Amino acid sequence: MTDTFDLAANQANAIRAETLTVDAVGNLEHTFDRLLAEWSESPTMLTKLRALSTSHPGGMRRVRGDGSCFPRCYAFGVAETLLRIKEPSERSQLVEQIIATLQEYQTPMRQHYGEYVDDFAEAAIDVLKGVGSGTMTVDLLRERFCGPMGDYIISFYRFLSGHYIRSNAVLFEAFLEGSDNSRDLESFIASEVESIGKEFDQVHIVALTSAVGVGICVGYADLSSQATCSFYRIPDDDKVPLLCHVLYRPGHYDILYPN
Repeated sequence: MTDTFDLAANQANAIRAETLTVDAVGNLEHTFDRLLAEWSESPTMLTKLRALSTSHPGGMRRVRGDGSCFPRCYAFGVAETLLRIKEPSERSQLVEQIIATLQEYQTPMRQHYGEYVDDFAEAAIDVLKGVGSGTMTVDLLRERFCGPMGDYIISFYRFLSGHYIRSNAVLFEAFLEGSDNSRDLESFIASEVESIGKEFDQVHIVALTSAVGVGICVGYADLSSQATCSFYRIPDDDKVPLLCHVLYRPGHYDILYPN
């Protein structure tokens, strides 16, 4: 067991070290060979990761492990999935729905965060507008997320998550009761949600996906003895469009491709 957790700790250290050298969003990797090599000393993880080749033959895309890996996966993954929708009217309808949702939040968010939040919101909305109009490509999307505007987009989704938690305090206070984060809600939002570099956990993920109205499927490649990854849809509601798949491994999220 100690060796297993040592491997996880080494992986976490390697992920943190990568933040100085890797792009915010990497190239599509059509196989899991690189990830398999990184976990070659953990039979438990190897079994799970090999199964991904069958369940997600489209491969994976790495994102920078700087504490903002989940919101980056989500924002990029949703936009890229929209780009892959071949029927223009279907894509346009979904894009317009998401943009309208984000714009509805701008006024109440401005009251709390100030007018500068509009710059962050526009960065996120401009990406979606490009997707809807057909002027955005995957390469341009990567450039946007790897450049200065990428930080604006991530900041917006962090603030949006904080706003949603604040606006639904009764629900999220119940999440926090009895946890290590047992504190007043505003303190939690400021230090654990809005703060750049803080990892997202279940509370954050529920808040962000609920706010945007777009679901996500999370595959957990954890250190349990289970032979395959466990997959969970958040929120668990078939009426919510599912536009993003991510892989969780100890300390990090990357984007998954089911096809």
